[in-house]
Amino acid sequence: TLKFKLVLDCGKSDFFFSANEAFHLKLAQHGIPHEYSTSAGNHDWDYFTPNVIKHLKSFSNTVLR
Repeated sequence: TLKFKLVLDCGKSDFFFSANEAFHLKLAQHGIPHEYSTSAGNHDWDYFTPNVIKHLKSFSNTVLR
C-alpha cells in the first residue's frame, strides 16, 4: 500500500479547475482518500513554484517516517 494519499492542488483560475473539482468530488463519492486544496492562481510557474515545494516537503515527511 502507498504511504501517502493522492494530492490534488489547483489554482482557482486554472483552466483545469473544473476538471479537478469534478475529480475530487468523484473520489470523495467513492471514499477514495485524497487531499484536495485550491487557492488563488493560474496554471503557471507563479502558482507551481511555492506549491511544488510545499508538496515535496509533505511527501518527504511522509515517506521518511
